[in-house]
Amino acid sequence: MNVDDFNPLIGSAIHVDPKRRYWLVRTEGGDLYDHFRHDSLIAIGFNQISLESIDESIKRGGDKPVNFLAEIIRAKMPDYRLPRYAAGQLLRFVKEIKRNDIVLIPSFGSQKITIGEVLETPITIDNDAYNVIQPKDGPMVSNYTKRRKIKWLKEVSRNRLDPVLYKLLYSHHIVSEATPYANPIDNLLNDFYVKGKETHIVLEVTTKHDIAARTLFDMGSSLLDLVDQFCKDNELGIDTSDVDIKLSLRSPGKIELTTKKAGIAALLGIIIVGIVGGGFNMYSGQSDPGVSEQTDPPRLWVGTAQS
Repeated sequence: MNVDDFNPLIGSAIHVDPKRRYWLVRTEGGDLYDHFRHDSLIAIGFNQISLESIDESIKRGGDKPVNFLAEIIRAKMPDYRLPRYAAGQLLRFVKEIKRNDIVLIPSFGSQKITIGEVLETPITIDNDAYNVIQPKDGPMVSNYTKRRKIKWLKEVSRNRLDPVLYKLLYSHHIVSEATPYANPIDNLLNDFYVKGKETHIVLEVTTKHDIAARTLFDMGSSLLDLVDQFCKDNELGIDTSDVDIKLSLRSPGKIELTTKKAGIAALLGIIIVGIVGGGFNMYSGQSDPGVSEQTDPPRLWVGTAQS
């Protein structure tokens, strides 16, 4: 056996593009949340402003297209008091969001978020949206014409989010860049993945009690000892002293182990599954059937004697 024997396992893991960007798109206080999910889209208003006007602002606006577009908005929407803000949001939605980017949409009160992947870079114009008739009962339907097609991947309850994401949800912009929060978002979508040169293993902590420091450190030490012993017994020529492993822990929450050594990552994954059961989802780029909320514990979990 040699370390290359683990390459198929790493190769089958989802590989996340380190250059992809992440976005939070508002849903009119949650009113459009169900419609966006059901129709697999996101959309932005300002229907009076055409794609041609936005393209013109890029071509003629020099290094400040937002100012050029703001003047167009002032002319076409004289009663709108924030033309520069609208220009910035339109440019972001139309020109910055790209295929394979990740989008989050919040429900009413941000009690849930749905995470999806942008399917194509070009904007879709739905002129029929002008004539939409709002249902008397049921969720509101968007009349916004500028749309993007989305493949929804997962719906997550607020209480299962990394608290780091709460700050993002406080943003009230129509479109907010969420790339600084890429790591906790990636960890919601995947529990075993490769991003750039690093392999990530994400474990779910299910206990609501405090975790004793000794319990945590003993667990980590035991895992590394098992990997080291396996490497030694099989003369793999690697050990955990070569690896930088980072843990980010909240209770309940997640433990993330990150390493640039693919063989170590594979061994850790195999040993963890062998000890606690469950399995890794290595194909979570596929959409969840019905985009239903995940109510069962994730595929791999860690608890304490008190949990």
